[in-house]
Amino acid sequence: MIFKILIIFLLGILVACEEDVRVSSDDSPKLTQSIHVIPEIYFGASYLQFSPVRYKAIDLGESVHLVAGFSLNEETIDPDTAINYIIKATWTINKETIVNIETDYTFSNAGMYDVILSTIDYLQDTLRDTVTLLVSTPVSIEALYPTDGYNLVDPLDSLGVTFSWQTQGIDSWEDATCLLYASRSALTVWSSFIDTVACDKDYTIPGPLYTEDTSILLDSSIVFYWGVKIHITNNFSYKNQDSTEIRSFATARVGSTLSHLYVPVMHKSISFSLSPEFDVSLISSMGDTIQKQTVTETPAFVEFLNVPPQSGIKVLVKEKKLYEFAAESAFVDLNPSSINVLDTMVLKDLISPERWPVQTRILDGDSIRFYWMDNGSGINTTKTFVIFDGDTLDYKLDNAIISFKHSCLKSSKVQIEGKDYAGNSTSSLYWEIKRSASSEDSLYIEGPKVSSGGE
Repeated sequence: MIFKILIIFLLGILVACEEDVRVSSDDSPKLTQSIHVIPEIYFGASYLQFSPVRYKAIDLGESVHLVAGFSLNEETIDPDTAINYIIKATWTINKETIVNIETDYTFSNAGMYDVILSTIDYLQDTLRDTVTLLVSTPVSIEALYPTDGYNLVDPLDSLGVTFSWQTQGIDSWEDATCLLYASRSALTVWSSFIDTVACDKDYTIPGPLYTEDTSILLDSSIVFYWGVKIHITNNFSYKNQDSTEIRSFATARVGSTLSHLYVPVMHKSISFSLSPEFDVSLISSMGDTIQKQTVTETPAFVEFLNVPPQSGIKVLVKEKKLYEFAAESAFVDLNPSSINVLDTMVLKDLISPERWPVQTRILDGDSIRFYWMDNGSGINTTKTFVIFDGDTLDYKLDNAIISFKHSCLKSSKVQIEGKDYAGNSTSSLYWEIKRSASSEDSLYIEGPKVSSGGE
């Protein structure tokens, strides 16, 4: 009898111990794990929007957030619940070991990397899962030939024109496709598909490039615009692309070895009321003037026709009337039969407006008058101010003379401040208006004086 009671007591102890075990090998829920790869740009709260994957492609330098997901009997549990069923979760990445349920990682080199998640649960069983990350080099493509602005393509040559480009960043597990586009308008290049081309080989469009009225080719150049796109894909839903900048090339003159040169010119921020007058000169490398034109409008498109081909030509643009606009120059080589268009040459006014008294002695009651002049972009009247003893006064501006009434009793300070249309501000100057010691009904103007920080 005593023996039976002892057995029953021991069985009770065993039952109590079993009830305290969190995970048992026989009747506990089945724990499984998965790996979720979260992009660095995701800021949401739940990783469950991203399904577990076996392979994942990412860009080199892109940080990824790796999360261990757990399920009980195929029902997902949150991380706070999961920690009650596991002892340790360990990531093995690129020979590094990280102990945590989730971690961030950035790869410094392209390649294929196995990321291993090993988890020990409370039954001392080890769960193991792997995801392969394909770290891809960013793809790029650069146009090489025809070089941008090349202007010696023979429009009647049956050999046509050959295009070449250079690609970088195509990894061994990626498939690359290149697409050539070309048009007579820069605005329609990417909608003017020519052909699917090999990414590592040149491509030739056979000639002639122009089959219409060839007589216009003596004085006209046909400009073509082109570009290449590259598309990258792999077997793991990864896509990437890049494109060249839009480049241009032009045809040479047909029937003449002389060259044409076109020079666009403009004055920056000039008043509409002003009329410029400037010379555009072509000067040889020996200092001789080849051609020269005087122009009286801006913007202007200056044409130099039938110029003998030569190297080192200096194009000089110099204002004759509005002398505050600084001269500009550029250098160009003219090849035989070429038609050339320079980048726009921009004349800039870098000098501030000037002012000085019309008279230094005035009678009491007369207006004070100053010359207010700018021989460049022009005075901006909306930015002109007359300041008399700290107060802003009304003024009249007529024929470059600014005049205003005053209330000087003994000594006053006057400032004329403003800007021209180019944005140049006046210097920090002021004048003193003082009553004459020899005549009570007259004043004199003294200055200019430099304003200090305290004045």
